[in-house]
Amino acid sequence: MNIATASFDLDRALLVLAEVREWLRVQLGPLPLSARDVDAFLLATVELLANAVGHAQPAATRAQISVLRGSRRIGLELSCDSASFGDLGALRRAAKPLAEDCGMASSGRGLALVLHYFPELDYRPGCTANRSAEAYIYWREIH
Repeated sequence: MNIATASFDLDRALLVLAEVREWLRVQLGPLPLSARDVDAFLLATVELLANAVGHAQPAATRAQISVLRGSRRIGLELSCDSASFGDLGALRRAAKPLAEDCGMASSGRGLALVLHYFPELDYRPGCTANRSAEAYIYWREIH
């Protein structure tokens, strides 16, 4: 069940990430998640959005985030009007091991963090209105 959705213009590039973090904190705060799980959702969402703005060709200009609630889990769906990867395998190959010295921030280390916290990440590339599109879905079990 979708319990909250918001759309964000990404024309201000990475400046919108603070707005995304604040919106997510408000939405996730009342849910039965630990502070660590909330932080994992924030990190993953900001990293995936930063990739869509900084690395996708063309760069994402719009994003939509939905907070999802299942009977025993809480998740997020992040959709963008870009496609950073051809498929889930390409995303996984782009992630660099956290122990590997990668140097600069554009190294794939952020993707490794996302996959560390959400190993069951689902990635769905697609197309809308003659433009690439992508969706990420990631969950946390609740007890």
